[in-house]
Amino acid sequence: MVNEEEIRILQNFRKMLNDYFNGNYGDGHQDELKSAINKKLHITQELVARAGCLKTMTMAPPPMIGGAMIRNFNPFDMLFTDFYGSSIIPDVIGIIDQAIGKYEAGLVKFENDEKSKTKKDYKGEPPAKITLSWLSNHVPASMWWSAIVFLAGSFGLGVAFCKYILK
Repeated sequence: MVNEEEIRILQNFRKMLNDYFNGNYGDGHQDELKSAINKKLHITQELVARAGCLKTMTMAPPPMIGGAMIRNFNPFDMLFTDFYGSSIIPDVIGIIDQAIGKYEAGLVKFENDEKSKTKKDYKGEPPAKITLSWLSNHVPASMWWSAIVFLAGSFGLGVAFCKYILK
């Protein structure tokens, strides 16, 4: 399923980034373009993450200069930061291109797809009769594990307490 709206948003953001990086913003309009990029940054990052293309980066200073290395940072959080004389904007444009390719190929699953509706947090009224099947579809696995650990711990404490009392 190709979603044209997501592709359009990513392409527009890519164009704004490219214009900013290449200095195509005209006299006195650099701040306006930077503001427009910052306003669209979060939705773009969300679309890139949904496509599974969001990556972390590591930047190190040139060996001759030395200094601190920045590890595993989100490139969208430091988009306008100058790293030792180089910009990460071309890398971010590459990440956006990968996401656009996935959207165009229909490889991104959307929340409204039927397949992705199987295990969601339940919001609303439970049915009149709660079955094991309903519970397995609406109760997260972490809750099941918590219940099992609680029951096993309670049983163990009960056995230990009985051994202590019956001495």
